Amino acid sequence: MVGTRCKSKIAFRGFTLIELVVSMAIMSIILVSIGSAIMLASRAIPADDNPGDLVVSSAQVARDIAAELAQAIYVFEAGDHAVAFTVADRDADGSPERIRYAWSGNAGDPLTRQLNSDAAVTVIDHVNGFDLSYVTATLGETYPGGPVESGEQLLAKHDSSTSSSNEQVKSDQWWAQPFTASLPSNALNWSVTRALIKAQPQNSGQTVIVALTDADSSNAPIEPIHDSAELDTSSMVSSTWQWYQVKYDYAALFAPGQMLNLAVASTSSNPSIKLGFINNTAPSWGPWKNSSNSGATWETNDNEGMHFYAYGTVTTPGPDQTVYRNYMSRIDIALDVDDAGMPIDIGASLLNHPQVVSAVWRVDFDHDPTDLDYDGDGSADWVCADGAAFGAGSLSNGRWAVDSTLETRPYNDFAELTTAEVCFRNTSIGGDGAVVWINADFSGSTGAPIFATLQLQSDNTQTLTLYRKASASVPQVLTTVQSLPADWITMRLLIDPTNDFVNLKLNGVDFGTYAYHRYGLSGNDRVMRMYTSGSSAEFDWAQIVVGGR
Repeated sequence: MVGTRCKSKIAFRGFTLIELVVSMAIMSIILVSIGSAIMLASRAIPADDNPGDLVVSSAQVARDIAAELAQAIYVFEAGDHAVAFTVADRDADGSPERIRYAWSGNAGDPLTRQLNSDAAVTVIDHVNGFDLSYVTATLGETYPGGPVESGEQLLAKHDSSTSSSNEQVKSDQWWAQPFTASLPSNALNWSVTRALIKAQPQNSGQTVIVALTDADSSNAPIEPIHDSAELDTSSMVSSTWQWYQVKYDYAALFAPGQMLNLAVASTSSNPSIKLGFINNTAPSWGPWKNSSNSGATWETNDNEGMHFYAYGTVTTPGPDQTVYRNYMSRIDIALDVDDAGMPIDIGASLLNHPQVVSAVWRVDFDHDPTDLDYDGDGSADWVCADGAAFGAGSLSNGRWAVDSTLETRPYNDFAELTTAEVCFRNTSIGGDGAVVWINADFSGSTGAPIFATLQLQSDNTQTLTLYRKASASVPQVLTTVQSLPADWITMRLLIDPTNDFVNLKLNGVDFGTYAYHRYGLSGNDRVMRMYTSGSSAEFDWAQIVVGGR
């Protein structure tokens, strides 16, 4: 019909029974397929004891160990199944971190890792092997040979057959002749063994003392008295002029150019002897001195000098010596985990070529030194010797204005090759100045005290004196270095226990090698100390490295 709109119809209907049955069959097939896929996938997930998985995890552990070893600064332990080393500070406490990997060597025991002084934690259970091999380089350092002592020889004399006069010796009339030894250019030090004086007895039964003393700036006698000997006038040849000998048993060491005095004294108010001198002729070291008040003050007798001879020994450098240190460049790791099926072999290249050592202390004074634990053993590296707390106010700009005595801990025998370095300066005049003291080379209850003093002088230079001690009472000068700048001085002591030698360098310049001696010390003296005595001082840094052969 024209003009009529055609309307469409949409018919709606459900599934027939046949269609529903077919659809359910298809869905069942799909669900069974999905379940099978899930089951197969689950079987593909590795179990805890899957060999492939153990290989992967073992390899990762080995890589982690190698990565940490690559950053090693020092190696403290290099065993077949254990290695301990330090890496740079990771927790901003100023101390490096110490890491130790270890396996007992018994199959089935775990591989553990220890950080600093914390308890060791298991890295892998059931390890059949953790074997380490090392590639090291041995480097030698040659230093000037230690002292060789000469036989007895003439060191100094003043004698003449003419122009001889005499003076009395009694309690209020003492005499002293300054002198120093005539030495070869390479002499390290010298020692007096005996002296001769020209004298005539005056009264029997008197005792005359002939002493070796230091000399002040005017060459007058001062303490210490290095040694003394006695003459008994009863045994002297009566009423004749003779040469009389005195022997010195304590072989004190003196630096080249050091001035001494041969001082002659008596405690008797009556004249003990007449002492011969040369009139109108003084020795090159200066005229002799006299005291009329038992040594309280001294006067100079111009153009006069005592008749005397001084004998002793001279030490000069012996053959050069070489010490050796081991540095590590690579560690090969073989890790065999139980049930892994194959060992893991990996090499760790040590970027810093760390030195193999037994102990290290270092302080830069950027932090409280008593908070430092450089070897990660859980103990402070430095303590105040008096047990008091460290004064944090003494630190400024990485420097320590000395207000206490710092000493190393834990105690150490320093019986291996020891290199001690400090950067310090004395900032006022007086006393012994800045002092560095180390009791080295302990064996049982005996050790070797070695110490250095750095003293500011009135001419704005510094003088460093190196000492040893052969007994508890008297220090012996090994060498004196004068005219050092009034600035930071870097001192390096190389202590070689194999030869009982100590070598001294100042600002990189060698100042000789000297012998040291051991004697009985307390076990609590197994330390190195830094302090000041009688004046102010500053330290910039210090480091002690023990071991490394």
